[in-house]
Amino acid sequence: MGKSFSRGARAPLLAALTGATLLSGCASPIPFEAPNMRLSDRYSVVVPVVSTTGHSRWWEGFRDPVLNRLIEEAGAGNLSLAEAEARIREAEAELRRSGQSVSGDGRLDLQRSEGSESGRLNLSALFDPFGVGKARRKSASARLDAARLSEVDARRRLMGDIAETYIDMRFFQQSVAER
Repeated sequence: MGKSFSRGARAPLLAALTGATLLSGCASPIPFEAPNMRLSDRYSVVVPVVSTTGHSRWWEGFRDPVLNRLIEEAGAGNLSLAEAEARIREAEAELRRSGQSVSGDGRLDLQRSEGSESGRLNLSALFDPFGVGKARRKSASARLDAARLSEVDARRRLMGDIAETYIDMRFFQQSVAER
């Protein structure tokens, strides 16, 4: 018959296993590596689209005051845009919660709210042996970038849908008038 562990002999073994399990949860996150994708030659000259102020109001090129008014009204009351803007505010708050300061360089930062003498010393960027805080800040920053891009995309889709529908309507009006 095999030896069985007594209660006194199981305690150190259980403590060691528990400690090892807890320490394994503190492991540094695996660094992200961008996938290496091979694209065909026809994509090699594509330049990323960068929105400039000259192109942000592209529908004004039609010189149609009705279209301009429709787009302005849609932008003011659209729920998709409101949701995208709320996601940006949420991502900004998460970035602030993660300890990211305006400078974002991990310096010792004393933050003081206006009208209050109390301050907060941000030491999380200085003592982060496993990189969890850095990963959290990087994740929050990426989420903010994604939220901003989603808002731009929602705005472009809305403006494009309105312009397309309006142009189709004007085309059909013209077709009916010519008959």
